[in-house]
Amino acid sequence: MTNLEESNIRKTEILKERKNPFPDNLEGRLNGITNVVNNELKALAFLHLDDGYAGISEMKSRLKNTVGSGIYLPHSRAFGSYCSMSLFPIGAVAEGKIKISNSSGPKLSTCYRLTKAGKKYGRPIAAFTLDYVSRTGKSMFEILGSTHTSGKTRNPLNKIKILEYLENKGELKLSDLTELLQTNNNNFVLNNLKPLSKIGFIDYNSIGDVEGDSFIVYEWIKGKNSEEVKPWNHYVSLTKEIAETLSVMRNLNTKQVKILVGAHKVSHILPHLVREGFARRVSEFTNEKKSKIRLLESGKQFLNEWLEPVKDALQNGESLSEMQKLYESLINDDQRFADVSRTGIELYTEISPGINKRSREETNREIIKYLIDHPGRRPKEISEELSLSNSNIIYHSITPLIKSGILTKKKEGRKTKYFVDEKKAREAGLLV
Repeated sequence: MTNLEESNIRKTEILKERKNPFPDNLEGRLNGITNVVNNELKALAFLHLDDGYAGISEMKSRLKNTVGSGIYLPHSRAFGSYCSMSLFPIGAVAEGKIKISNSSGPKLSTCYRLTKAGKKYGRPIAAFTLDYVSRTGKSMFEILGSTHTSGKTRNPLNKIKILEYLENKGELKLSDLTELLQTNNNNFVLNNLKPLSKIGFIDYNSIGDVEGDSFIVYEWIKGKNSEEVKPWNHYVSLTKEIAETLSVMRNLNTKQVKILVGAHKVSHILPHLVREGFARRVSEFTNEKKSKIRLLESGKQFLNEWLEPVKDALQNGESLSEMQKLYESLINDDQRFADVSRTGIELYTEISPGINKRSREETNREIIKYLIDHPGRRPKEISEELSLSNSNIIYHSITPLIKSGILTKKKEGRKTKYFVDEKKAREAGLLV
């Protein structure tokens, strides 16, 4: 250790430390860990922490050293949000109030370090997830989505539950899933279903969502010979191809036939097969069954290749030691670690909704979190703690939050203090 390092240690004092217990049951651990790895930048922030306390600028600096230049990295404040909103609540990191004294005087800073659970479970699973993302070319944010939710479990776990229900129970209706997820809110379920359908993990159709006549299924009549079908107009080969396809697959809707044969006259030829007596039209839906949801092969692969190993690791199975080996090999290979990290960031930034527009929301979340922990603080204190300019705090964050009723203020002499209405903050999605 150099004299400079020794000098820095002597000038650093831990004033206060907080940490939460890591969940002791599988669902709680899975709910927590998916909140860590649902965003590649968040997972990488986690992988750049160790036993010693590091501030948000240090975390960003470490990650920048890993990935080099020419790649997007968020403002340092984002690393504080990752820790305070995701890693700290589940017991993966400890939070410390640190006094750093140097030639310009003492300065208080909020810093973070790994807990035992963070090292044992979080770090190997984060490394495993980044490797998985690099291999599959699909961001975990695209799969698990944002953590924002009004329910007991976060959206990433809700998506996993949906996939597991479909794997275990087969085809389900929307009403089945609302019952299984113990909610009466169809929109809550739909907000998790539609992203899974978009990435091809599930097949979701309903009367309300399917356009035109695509919810009508055409069923080939058993015993009919496709070779005997007369062509529709002059489309001889296309009529024959559609008839052969339907006779083999037995039943398909218009959209499925279009995909299989790659033609646009399908909606004319299928009714022709019905008129000629080779097929019949049957509705896929009834008053009792207005939706159909089933797991697709890519969804099964995700459950087998990512979820099952993670669940095994969280229960101290063999996968945990395998992931630890992967983590060690990754961080000991600078080039590979850089490549995997850059790939993860690029995949995330490609699909992150308005990634450059997140700063104000992140700031608001940090303010809410800070004022819940420190009610009655003033703008100057908030700006100093969160490293924000005082004018930015007042005009761009506090004023809109007061107008919306999320923050209230109280005058004490010349001082104005601010407090959080937690109910309104949750309704606005700024507190989970």
